[in-house]
Amino acid sequence: MKDLSKLVFLFFLIISCSSEEKGEIKLSRLIHADTELIITTPDFSELQQTLNANAFLNISSSALKKKIQKQLNFLDKLALKREILFTFSNLENQTLTYTISTRKDSSFFQLDSLQDKKVENFNENGVYFKRFTLGNSKFLVTEIGDYYIISNSRDKLTQISKGENLLEYSEFKKVFEARDPAKTSVIFRKDLKLPELDNFLESFGQFNFKNLANWTVLDLDLEDNQFKINGITINSEQKNFQDVLRDQEATPSKNINIIPSSFISFSTVNYSDYQVFDSQRNSYISDSIPSINNLFNFSSEISKTEIPDGTAFSVGLDDLELGIESLTEIAAENLNFRGVSIFRVNDSEEIAQKFKPFFNAENLAYACVINHSAVFSKEISVLENMISANLNSSLLSHQTYFKDFINQLASESSMLILAKTTNFNKAVFNKENSGFEQNSLFAIQFITEDNFTHIHGIFSAESKNSEQIQAVAQSGSIKIEKTISGKFQFFRNHQTGQLDVVVQDKDNMLYLLSNKGSIFWKKQLESKISGSIHEIDLFKNANKQLAFTTSHELQVIDRQGKTVKPFPNKFNDTFTQPLSVFDYDNNRTYRFVLTQHSKVYMLDPNGKSIKGFDFENAKTEIITAPKHIRIGSKDYILVAEKSGKLNILSRQGNIRVPVTESINFSENEWFGHEGKFISTTADHRIIEIDQNGKVSTGTETLAENVRLVSNDENLVYLNENQLHINGATINLDFGLYTDPQIFEVGKNTYVGITDLQTSQVFIFDQDAQLLPGFPVYGTSEINISHANPDTKKELIVKGEDNEILIYEF
Repeated sequence: MKDLSKLVFLFFLIISCSSEEKGEIKLSRLIHADTELIITTPDFSELQQTLNANAFLNISSSALKKKIQKQLNFLDKLALKREILFTFSNLENQTLTYTISTRKDSSFFQLDSLQDKKVENFNENGVYFKRFTLGNSKFLVTEIGDYYIISNSRDKLTQISKGENLLEYSEFKKVFEARDPAKTSVIFRKDLKLPELDNFLESFGQFNFKNLANWTVLDLDLEDNQFKINGITINSEQKNFQDVLRDQEATPSKNINIIPSSFISFSTVNYSDYQVFDSQRNSYISDSIPSINNLFNFSSEISKTEIPDGTAFSVGLDDLELGIESLTEIAAENLNFRGVSIFRVNDSEEIAQKFKPFFNAENLAYACVINHSAVFSKEISVLENMISANLNSSLLSHQTYFKDFINQLASESSMLILAKTTNFNKAVFNKENSGFEQNSLFAIQFITEDNFTHIHGIFSAESKNSEQIQAVAQSGSIKIEKTISGKFQFFRNHQTGQLDVVVQDKDNMLYLLSNKGSIFWKKQLESKISGSIHEIDLFKNANKQLAFTTSHELQVIDRQGKTVKPFPNKFNDTFTQPLSVFDYDNNRTYRFVLTQHSKVYMLDPNGKSIKGFDFENAKTEIITAPKHIRIGSKDYILVAEKSGKLNILSRQGNIRVPVTESINFSENEWFGHEGKFISTTADHRIIEIDQNGKVSTGTETLAENVRLVSNDENLVYLNENQLHINGATINLDFGLYTDPQIFEVGKNTYVGITDLQTSQVFIFDQDAQLLPGFPVYGTSEINISHANPDTKKELIVKGEDNEILIYEF
């Protein structure tokens, strides 16, 4: 019967995880001694409906489930409406052994409508039973008191009827009495033999139900998209994991707070007194080797975390300072990754020994400290990924779907298994795609108390809230040979429609890289690029080029790394300001604007001087690159001089807006905003000039290092630790910040700023709201664009000195 097979399979997933009946018959009287698995349910017809509605069980499939369906498919033809007790043994065999006990009902064997049936009567040593043949199914039935007993084993029916070889262990009776008669319950023994089960549990660690006690009972609560379990195991006299956790209080998990949101599974063991825990652990595994390290003395938890890149083992530290001091006694700093020290462990075998018997940890050669956890792994890359996830806040504990899920369990545990349900694919369901939602989870929690252990669990087919708070994720990391110098930016690949990355190193080598890190080409330049690189379409055919100036050259390079003729344009004198590129009408008729001291050169797309541009010489040194600003249908060219004169010119280089006042310029550029020209003065005030040349200076004195950026609709400035975005104020922590940046991507406006002291990148929208998932790790100004053919935006920022990080959000 397919519904019962779902229930048995449900138990299998859990394991990878009544008192005697009221009335005259005791159900425990009907259970054979070799029984491995028992299922009781108060209302089988209601259970059938629930099983059919449960998404988790409908999605799931395994060899065990198919075997149960095949052997018990005849139950669909019987009127099973009352309380039922199922027992199973020989589960590892191709043909399992079962018994089914249910109270007599006159409608139970009404099979008159079935054509393909046969009923035979037998007497075996005074025990009467019938053998039913329904199609391809055969089963035996006898009566004991008010119950029918159904089985595929003649010997079991005979022995149960005679009261022989019954399950009468005292531990079993205690567990049986602990079940909730009003719920469906699963009871199983320690020596249950299921190879599939063992393979499934292996990935989480060595602790599981089999290590806890001889018998376990679990009561089930089935819902449409998940099911919950609650039960207990009772300590036996035999050696088991509960001996290690004896007299230990359950505690909250620290290590759960450093799990990357991309995790596969997490298993943890908690304790309140490490000295007692370690003594009992040593006794359990017969370890007499004294510890030479104090790190674990300051801990309350050991854990195993599996991520796509490998496995990490963590120690939750109660005293962080003493824990770090102990770590440095057994490990030497090997490297620094994003401000976090990664250590080389001197004696990895001793550390690995401390995770037994719960986890088999080997070759724990490297370690680091993240928050309140000492993290070990045999691979540096695993630690780097754990560090990156925590710096970027890309953590499971930050996700809404996880918070909703974990709040259904107790906040303190003795042991906990947590994993994504999608990871059942190969281990349990034996197929590539399980059909579960990406954010669906399962968890099993153990809480030890006195001589028994409470068990709570949740298995979810889909999350109620699949939306992640963490809406940003690192999608790539690009490294070049030497330290990055100057600005780096996206460059449109007209062949693929994606964006590549162009960057220069400290030796003036220019790289074009794919957004996956492949090097397209390298080109040696004569000096450092001044300012930004401009993306242009010189031939108006959608084939993009790079335009920039070095100290003496105007360069235009195509995407193959070849110089476009007739460039480069070489000059004898040094350029004193970065290249400006004007495209007045957005028709790709470019103007290259070059500055040498007080002289301005304007060149056409062929590198020739523009005739008709009359402004060639300022009276004093030009202090910023000439700026093109379009307000309405009018073009303005702004040239600021050291003398305090601001020239606002027409396209022809004539004065278009006369500014009579002398301005004490700051280092901030000029921008067009709401029909005016805006910047700040050297005495830290916001200054505006209208299109008639009227100058207005704000009355508020801002910070000495105030930095302003603007466009037509948005005004942003950083005043000490206060970031102002369109009238809203954000109080940032005090730090060392880059200039704020504005990015227009599609219909969205983003404001970016980086704290160089804490290496955190913040992205806000135009309403001054921090985007979900930020801040992330970064050590420079940023660039944002739309690099891939999907709905996500891409952000690039420097990581290490020679590294560019790519984030998607």
